[in-house]
Amino acid sequence: MKKFVVIGLGNFGLSLSAQLTKLGHEVIGVDSSMSKVEQNKDIITSTICMDVCDIHSLKMLPITDADAVFVTIGEDFGSSVMVTALLKQLKANNIFSRAVNELHRTVLTAIGVKNILNPEEDSALRIATSIQYTGVVDSFKIDSVHSVVEMAVSELYWGRSIKEANLHERFGLQILGVKRQVKSFSILGKSELRHEIINSDQPDFKLLEGDIFVIYGTVTALSKME
Repeated sequence: MKKFVVIGLGNFGLSLSAQLTKLGHEVIGVDSSMSKVEQNKDIITSTICMDVCDIHSLKMLPITDADAVFVTIGEDFGSSVMVTALLKQLKANNIFSRAVNELHRTVLTAIGVKNILNPEEDSALRIATSIQYTGVVDSFKIDSVHSVVEMAVSELYWGRSIKEANLHERFGLQILGVKRQVKSFSILGKSELRHEIINSDQPDFKLLEGDIFVIYGTVTALSKME
């Protein structure tokens, strides 16, 4: 279990906090709005209402003990930059700050933030990618050229082996893994189907209907495959 501090309980901050809590981590959600703190106290490990732009208040948080601190403040550009600068001053570990536009990103970069989040841009990219390429389930942009893409295995490959698919030689794409639906059981003993990465590193591994490729490659290579 890891410990995280999330400053800003708007839509993105709340979703992030809730997901991290569900994964079993300790999450401290912080916001200057008492109503947000009260509304969400049951879905986050703990919530605190404070003036996040006050350094003395921030000192009360386990900033240096946390595995990461997320600044997820949205449209309040000034508060976002101020909080991030104060966290740098307090030597917080692994600061992740949300940027809402290019100017915001530039300022965060200028004060030394290496981990900059842009959920709107990432979401738009994933939607655009899923529309552009048939069967895309999810995608993650590595840089301006390379991406990791989850793509449903086409019926052309059902029953064929990884070697027969030969995506590397044909398109220059690297198969990182294959996700397949497997039956698992919850802590309450209820059976459910979920996609999990399975051992697919053997050339003779057979692809089945419903499988999902996890592929690394360039946009050009993905377009070629398409």
